Amino acid sequence: MDARSLFPAHPLGHTFDSLLALRASTHADSVFLRFAAVDLTFAETWQKSQALAAGLAEAGVVQGDVVAVLLPNSPEFALMWFALASLGAMACLVNTGFRGPTLAAALGRTGASTLVVH
Repeated sequence: MDARSLFPAHPLGHTFDSLLALRASTHADSVFLRFAAVDLTFAETWQKSQALAAGLAEAGVVQGDVVAVLLPNSPEFALMWFALASLGAMACLVNTGFRGPTLAAALGRTGASTLVVH
């Protein structure tokens, strides 16, 4: 089945999720994300982010939730971002250098229902 039929056009255009699904079906083996230790194809990124989205949904993350993300620049960060986009949840990115009271204050301001850490 063609991904275009699975994801009708969003009123404002395609979503990140629908574009990734489309590219996973049309350019499955093309490298999409490149990191020092690993390259991820469109298909791998789609599959891994959907598996992560399923886990987040099982943990109670739903559309509209704010999720604080405290991850370094890594494949896991990118996959988390796509997983949250897939669920319609908002990623609130938190500086990984924050510690102690600064981190507590930043997290308190996010209004996040969930925190993701490395």
